[in-house]
Amino acid sequence: REQRLNFRKFSPQGIEIPIESVRHCFEDEIKALVDELTKAFEARAAEDSTRGLYQVTSGSTRLMDEHGDEGALGADGGEKAQTLVALHRRYCRDSVASLPERISPQEGSMILQMLPEDENGFLGFEELTEAFENLRMEALLNAVVANDLRSLRKHLVFCARRSGLDWTGHMKLWRIKDILLAADQICLSRLQIHTLLCLTEPNTQGDVCIQDFLYICIAIIPHMSNASIFTESAERLMLDHADAMKERANAELAALGAAKVTKQDNQDDDDGAKVPEKLVDREIVERTLLQSFALIDETRKPTPTLPPDAIFNCVFNGSDQQVQGLCLDELEVAGLLAEMVLDASGEVPYHDFVRRWVPMMFELRQHPLLSRYLQPAAAEQMGIPEPDRESIEMMVPLMPEGMKRPTSVGDEKPEVKPERSDSKTAEVRRPSKGNTRTERRRNTLSRLPTMEGEPDERGASKLASEKLPPPGRGFLRRKTRMEDQSLAAKEKTARDAAESFAVSVARAAQ
Repeated sequence: REQRLNFRKFSPQGIEIPIESVRHCFEDEIKALVDELTKAFEARAAEDSTRGLYQVTSGSTRLMDEHGDEGALGADGGEKAQTLVALHRRYCRDSVASLPERISPQEGSMILQMLPEDENGFLGFEELTEAFENLRMEALLNAVVANDLRSLRKHLVFCARRSGLDWTGHMKLWRIKDILLAADQICLSRLQIHTLLCLTEPNTQGDVCIQDFLYICIAIIPHMSNASIFTESAERLMLDHADAMKERANAELAALGAAKVTKQDNQDDDDGAKVPEKLVDREIVERTLLQSFALIDETRKPTPTLPPDAIFNCVFNGSDQQVQGLCLDELEVAGLLAEMVLDASGEVPYHDFVRRWVPMMFELRQHPLLSRYLQPAAAEQMGIPEPDRESIEMMVPLMPEGMKRPTSVGDEKPEVKPERSDSKTAEVRRPSKGNTRTERRRNTLSRLPTMEGEPDERGASKLASEKLPPPGRGFLRRKTRMEDQSLAAKEKTARDAAESFAVSVARAAQ
């Protein structure tokens, strides 16, 4: 409630976003999104006819039975064409989750709430385009957390901690997206999240400083989510588009007038003119990346996979000449590699990765609004204010209190386990060279931050050392515990007797 009051107090009142502005900035993006989502809906309904509602050309709507009986016929007795108009909520949710490159988790949950639903749980998606346009408009008009720097900083810091932030303050490039995908208090589109990922600055090992990344997010997200700034930018883009259309029409007229020039003059002009560089298209980039990844893949699995570090070295560090020949922009490469998704074995299925995200990279190039954030000197041209780093860090520190650098692995002493006196001596098995899972697990745990308690000489906390069981088997431990209890009871009895004697002596002296 306090955030909402501050939002109404400091944001301009009475802002109206024209639907033409939303369509001009997001028309191509929403059209591609709706097409892909409609195909996913139809694929789910094709698996089982009882999952959806169909509409015939006459306008009647009915639910198909489990046998696929279509029933509804026209007035002349002929069967009419059918169109899927609704799908059950469960399968709508599965379809939305199957398009992670198109729909963010925030937009996915919101769009499922906005679609009309009947009493049987079927969601109608006939007006899916209008629903996404209204969602983009409402997200700008109700961006409470995105326009409050303190709330935004707090939310992003907590999301970073939940996503695996450790004492180093760095995360791998392909794990950065988890921070923005988990930020459920801000409604960002998937292409906006990809734009923010393009602005990361990884080092040669693929590590990204979270402090710098959150600083970029805090500077750009309020600019993206400001309704008044969006309205002004959209109006300017619409005017620029109209001017470009006029210039194109004038260029075509000038080209028609220049057609009377002789062939010799044209040849001379061609010899003196510079040949423009031919830009690579999407298919060439996909084919080149797949060939480069296949050359370094020596496993030959049914589903080709590679470690994320290998893909990063191949694309970002320029270890492959074919990839260098693509002349990809550094920001585009950073955003592409940030979208790598690991499977259960910690590797990247690179065929699916390339097929999904290379088209999104080319789509971002043609985006009228979001592509401006990736241009040189974008902050000056778009008027993005630069926040104060010190004040932001004082609002909500990135590292929690008590987080310390853990002791190095070499300084730790091996833990000495208590010996059991009556148990049989068992042979100690040494791990083989190939079995290093236990060692990796120990190293991983040793890198975790120490939140409470100082490490003792063994590398463990004092509390943990006190909880070790006494030596001996079960009967011996029970006998020792009973003897300790009886001895403590005797000492307590003697102590009480001494206290009572001292009290009686004092009374007698009085």
